[in-house]
Order: sequence, then structure tokens, then C-alpha cells
Amino acid sequence: MRCVVHIGCEKTGTTLLQRWLYQNQAALSEHGIALSDCLDKPENRKLCAYFQTAPDDYFLDRQLSNPTRRSQYFTNLLQDFSAEVATKSVNHDCFVITSEHFHSRLRTLGEIEKFGAYLKSIFSRVEIVGYFREQSAVRDSLYSTELRSGYWGAIEGFQRDLTPSDPYYNYYTLAVRWAKVFGRNAIKAVLYNRSEFSGGDLRRDFLERVSPGLSFDTFDPSVKSANEKFTQTQVILARAVNSVHRRYLADGTINDQRWKMIYEIDALRDDSKLARRIIDPLPIYERFSASNIKFANEFLGRSSHPFAKPAPLQSTQRPNAMTWGMEDELVRAYARLLLPLVDKSRLRPTESLCSTKVSA
Repeated sequence: MRCVVHIGCEKTGTTLLQRWLYQNQAALSEHGIALSDCLDKPENRKLCAYFQTAPDDYFLDRQLSNPTRRSQYFTNLLQDFSAEVATKSVNHDCFVITSEHFHSRLRTLGEIEKFGAYLKSIFSRVEIVGYFREQSAVRDSLYSTELRSGYWGAIEGFQRDLTPSDPYYNYYTLAVRWAKVFGRNAIKAVLYNRSEFSGGDLRRDFLERVSPGLSFDTFDPSVKSANEKFTQTQVILARAVNSVHRRYLADGTINDQRWKMIYEIDALRDDSKLARRIIDPLPIYERFSASNIKFANEFLGRSSHPFAKPAPLQSTQRPNAMTWGMEDELVRAYARLLLPLVDKSRLRPTESLCSTKVSA
């Protein structure tokens, strides 16, 4: 059976695509396309986590820092998945695996080699599909994701010094690593742009790559966008919550109170768009030009730069008084309001409230 691995990249509509896939799981199955029921879903992150060497929030969320607990958590994962593949191969032609964390967490050739060796042992052919977005745009979008996860700093200081040495952002070296394991012809790189998508739709485009000719209209398209960029108001509220509520409690468990507040903030919608501030996108764009052109030449079949040049930051776009000073003041004010509601004894001793620079 053929396998299509969707590796992201992050901030390229992955949550929308994953929700759409699993909402249409039964219909896809009728057309010979299988999805996993034994991996995390709708994002199959558990399989990625098995092969990554550096622990991250996935392990902290599940309290898997202890090697014994980690071993127990992953016991029989590969055996169960292999059995699932064998069962579904009877009446399916293609198996789709999807996780943007393949892009962000499997950063070494060794990790990808182990992952590839396993897939090749259970599938007759493996294809890698990745969508790629211009780096400064990824950074802007990633800021909102980090706020949801607990970051409380201003966007001005967030990943402001991106360089091609970062394996997360260097698409050429990323594609080369995956090509060394699966072969150049197996890498299906796509620019994250509606003009590049089949029918101008990410879901339609991915379906065409999984099963050429299969009509998108056969499936339920009702899944809406997810993980949208925060507005200015949401940023202020999320920063205030995160400056007081840490992601994990002293016993290592998830701070559910923080997540409940973030979910409420996420549901808010207003017109206060998050302006691009201080960081001009052009230097980031230019830093990655050489590697992006090599990426385009070798994996997209193009001789020119794959991404449109972003507009420079004009003086009229520079922060107003609200952006420069008021945001931080509002963050501190809201944090003071939250302080009486926080059970300080449940926070990690090393993460005391004084470290937030917010005084009661």
C-alpha cells in the first residue's frame, strides 16, 4: 500500500486540513484512502513523537519526562500501527499520515532515517507532501500560536533574528534531509499560496495529490479555518493571562485554568488587527533568498525566487502610541486584575510571579 506523509509545514493550514480529513474519514475510506485510528487524531503527532529525540511540550503535557513512563506510553505503538496498516491494506490503496510536527520536531537526518526505515517496512511506496510559506509570514503567524501555548512577550522580541542556520526555517536543508531518506522524486513540495493550489483550495489541492482525479465535491467542505492569527485585543489579553498563569503547575500537570482563559480569548473576534510591528519583513526575506532559490531550483523546478517579496515596513505602518506603549501597560493592568485569582502555591517555585515583571 502507498503512503502519503503530510509533514506540514507549520502555519500552512495544517489544522484545517487535518480536521477536514477526519471529518471525511468514512467518505475517504470508500474511495480507498485510509486514515489512522490508533494514532493521535486529527493530527497524528504520536507517531512523530515516537521518533523525535528531543522532548517537548508533547512530553511535558503527558508527564513523560521519566524514561520509564515514556516507554510505557509508547509500548506497542509501532506494532498496533503496523497491524492497522495491514488490516486496512485489504480494502484501501493509500494511507495518509499527517502531522506538521514532522517538519518542526524531526530535525536531524538520524531521526528521519529511523522514521523512514519503519515506513518502508510496512508500505510499498512513501511520498512526502509539504506546503511551504515565506519565512517572515510564518514568524508573524507563529507568534499567535506561541501565545496560545504560554508565551507572554511582545512580538517585537519574538524570533527577530531568524537565520538560515535554523533548521525550522531553512526549507532547502529540510527538503534535502527528507530527500536523502525517501528520494528526490518522493518529495512533493508546494508553495502555500491559493494561486498554487488546485482549485485555489488547500484541501482540494491535497486531495488531488493523494488521489488524482477524485472529485473534491464528493466530500463535506464545512470545516472552518482554525488557529487564526490573534487580533490586537486578543494579544493583550493572552499576554496578561500568560504573565500570571504558567502553562504547568508545580506538580507538572497542565494548568487547566490558563487553558480555559485562552480558549475564551480565542473565541473572541473583533476588528483590532494585529499590525506588523518593528520587524521589517524584508531583511528576513533577503536572509533566506539564497537558500530559498536553491530550494526552488531543486524541489520546485523553478529558477526564480519562490516567494513574492513582502512590502517593506513603511513609516505609516510603524507603531502608534497604542502599539508602542499602551499594549505593555494594558498587559500589566490586566495581569494585576488576575493576580488575586491565582493560587500562587500551585505555581512552580522557579516561576514565581515576580519573574513576570508584573507587580501586584
